[in-house]
Amino acid sequence: MTPLKKQQLTTSLSTIQQHFIDLNSYLADSRQTKNDEVVKHNIQQILANIESLKPYEETQQHNPQFITSVGDQCLQTIIKIANDVGKTDGVQTKREIEHIALPLAVWLCQHGAEIHTLKPVVNAIAQTTNKAQKTITLERLFNQVSTILQHVNSTLL
Repeated sequence: MTPLKKQQLTTSLSTIQQHFIDLNSYLADSRQTKNDEVVKHNIQQILANIESLKPYEETQQHNPQFITSVGDQCLQTIIKIANDVGKTDGVQTKREIEHIALPLAVWLCQHGAEIHTLKPVVNAIAQTTNKAQKTITLERLFNQVSTILQHVNSTLL
């Protein structure tokens, strides 16, 4: 099991970034397989991409094309990482990794991006829905899904 459940996911890039740093540490400490090197490389790629988005977090100036491109790379890489880690660590770990896609997608949408890669986002929405035990959680999820739907590439709908 990964350390991803230790803190609640928010739409802050710093929090999202920290989850990938924790995942990278978990892999470095617990396993050493050839496949893990690919996963670690993919995590480093996501961390670099998130770092490139940070200038847009605190400003009203956005570059939707850049944010869309970088965000799409991140979402596609989340799929790769989840699939690779899921092969050895199981479905639960795969789900924990995919869950990071939801706050990332919300952040991307809040900053003008268009969503092109839906698989990890839909999986994260399904997981959140299945685990929700409070009405307030479902209300917040509904608002997040509404935001995402407004930014999904029209060819995907």
